[in-house]
Amino acid sequence: MYVLAVDDERNMLDELVTELQKVFPRAQIHGEMETSSASEWIQRLAEENQRLEYAFLDIRLCGINGLEFAKQIKTLHP
Repeated sequence: MYVLAVDDERNMLDELVTELQKVFPRAQIHGEMETSSASEWIQRLAEENQRLEYAFLDIRLCGINGLEFAKQIKTLHP
């Protein structure tokens, strides 16, 4: 199982990833601070026919808000 966490504040991202590891101990948790890096990772998953199960996104991200980014994610991983 693949889980994505995106937050542009390092301390918040670290805390989120830590908590997600507790909730999903068998999952591969991927944390990113930038949506561009997260998009690249999501694209690689799609190319490898892997499925993104969950995405935890900060609402206020640099350059785009979390809701807009969620729409982009949904096109690759409905």
